[in-house]
Amino acid sequence: MESEEFRIKLIGATQHGVQNYAMEFETDWEEVMSSLILCLETFPTDVERVEQMAQGELETWAREQVGGEQLNLTIQVKFSERLHSLSWVGGSKDVKVKFSDKSVTEANFIVVKKRILKSLQDLAADKVGAILKSYSAVSALQLPIDLRMAVKKSYFDQWTQRYFNKKMYHYLKTREVAKRVTAMINEPKKVEPNAYENKNVEKKKVVKVKRLETKTFHVDKKPHPSKMKPSLVKKPVDLGRLKECPVCEKTNLKNVKLHIARNKTCRKISQKYS
Repeated sequence: MESEEFRIKLIGATQHGVQNYAMEFETDWEEVMSSLILCLETFPTDVERVEQMAQGELETWAREQVGGEQLNLTIQVKFSERLHSLSWVGGSKDVKVKFSDKSVTEANFIVVKKRILKSLQDLAADKVGAILKSYSAVSALQLPIDLRMAVKKSYFDQWTQRYFNKKMYHYLKTREVAKRVTAMINEPKKVEPNAYENKNVEKKKVVKVKRLETKTFHVDKKPHPSKMKPSLVKKPVDLGRLKECPVCEKTNLKNVKLHIARNKTCRKISQKYS
């Protein structure tokens, strides 16, 4: 599809990120392309305004379709610079139209701006606009009002090589910064010791110490009665010969064993020392 200044072409359609034959060849995309051409002709030098206008136009078109009010789709339109330009550098752009349906439908287009015959004034304005680093530098030049307006129009034109270089530099710079940040996050930090600590480590010499062999000796906690002193060996007491209780010192007892068995206090004490 073509207009006075632009040419647009469908290059593919995908669903869930996979190329879909039915969406690409059996779907009519003429109304979508015509609305994009209308927005491009309305703002021939401003891509950002074209994106905003095309989004509103396509959403109203989607609601007008059968069952469109129930779906209530939101559509995103995104222009991006094309590395392999079909005309001059910056004269062609890729357009992605993304729908918010369940299948995540996405249509891809190529937009090319046609070459139009320009006057010498417009050509001179394009050369001056390509050199300028900022628009405020125009005030330093002594130019007539008509030429100054032409330089302003050329400086803010987003279909030029200057705008292409600006966008690509920003894209590559952000990509490089993103790689550096991810590398800094993933790489572990190496802690290097101070020079003073290194000197102390070098001065200290490690002395090898021979370890003594460990020998175990068996020790009996309870020695045999034959090895004990005769004073420490317990001797049994013959209660049958006694007539006096060794605990309560009661005298004239016929049987000391019977007395100890019957008396609670004597029995408890005798059990402790028996």
